Amino acid sequence: MDRNFKSNQLETDEDFNQLADRFYKLAQTYMEFLVRSASNIIECTEPLIANAAFTCELYLKSLLLRERFNFYTIKKPENKHDLFDLYNHLSQQIKEKIKSIHPCTNEKRENFNLALKECGKAFEVLRYCCEYREMATNVQFLIELAGSLAEISYNKTHGKE
Repeated sequence: MDRNFKSNQLETDEDFNQLADRFYKLAQTYMEFLVRSASNIIECTEPLIANAAFTCELYLKSLLLRERFNFYTIKKPENKHDLFDLYNHLSQQIKEKIKSIHPCTNEKRENFNLALKECGKAFEVLRYCCEYREMATNVQFLIELAGSLAEISYNKTHGKE
């Protein structure tokens, strides 16, 4: 598989917007699959959680690109997939918006950052969950985060914010 995109190609607003649109559209596809598969959480927990985490990653990257942040320049490769690290590169305004609309059904709002940090590497870990004896993550928080990011990304993509 040939990758034809180079991170140094992000120079103009149009470059950032076009790539943000591609990340957004891919996130929407994963979100649709997440919604359709959520009823099977008992039968396929690990794939569902990995999909939720990857969906969040795609939305976060779309939002970062909208803010003209080139996440390809993040020094540590492992941080390019860490939800907490990606979130921390967002503007304060967007971070506050995410916190304010996240339902926090099973987490106190004041613990939002801690909950995000604890599940920040969910996609990386769950891709190869067979390598671990046991693990835990806050599935509800991740699924709600995906929904919150979908709403904010939709508004940003369609100029409603």
